[in-house]
Amino acid sequence: MNETTTIAEPIGPTLAGMALGARMAAPFAPGLIVFALANGALSAQTGLSFAETFGMSGVMFAGGAQAMATQMWPHGAWSLSTTLTMIGVVAAVNSRMFLMGASLRPWLSQAPASLIYPNLALLTDLNWSIGVSHRANGGSDIGVVLGAGLLSWIVWTPICMLGWALTGLVTDPRRYALDLMMVVVFSAMSINVFKRARSASPFVVSGAAALAASWLIGGFWFIVIGAVAGAGWAALRGGDA
Repeated sequence: MNETTTIAEPIGPTLAGMALGARMAAPFAPGLIVFALANGALSAQTGLSFAETFGMSGVMFAGGAQAMATQMWPHGAWSLSTTLTMIGVVAAVNSRMFLMGASLRPWLSQAPASLIYPNLALLTDLNWSIGVSHRANGGSDIGVVLGAGLLSWIVWTPICMLGWALTGLVTDPRRYALDLMMVVVFSAMSINVFKRARSASPFVVSGAAALAASWLIGGFWFIVIGAVAGAGWAALRGGDA
């Protein structure tokens, strides 16, 4: 008789699960620290106040989208076109959250709402990837997602503020390649996504379209165009993508 492997019902969040999630996220902390320092420095150079930087880091807590919004922050008066462009770019960057949340629903939806929403409030690429791996390996403690998210928030927020305060010491983040940290951190966290992908072609199409848009159009539209091109190619290929 063939035996089937079943995943246990969700439990927690337990302190043991939260500790496990924090330990699994800890190897990414150095990259997150450098990324947060660079983001805090960028906020100061853009002209954001201490309170605005804290609101962006501690409340919005959006990582890549936060960095994009900071780069697009107007130095003068706000205009409707600037506002709409920023909303569009941030929405495009964070659109992945729809799929990430949907992928966690079969697991988290079995828990009370009081346990679901703290996890979703702290959801990032890092603790999503850790949670998916934990669940795929038969784990069931949702504290793993919460613990990894809490560690990310505890590291990200104060280090962003430190970067804002010390911005005079890093006048040009590009000189030290700090502007590459977002790319490096996101690439490392995307390994599990690539492992589960049935085809690499959507990633290739998305990257090619984004590069072409960056050269031909400029601005931040390459994000939207790359995402739409990759998703469209995957849809055309259907189950093979």
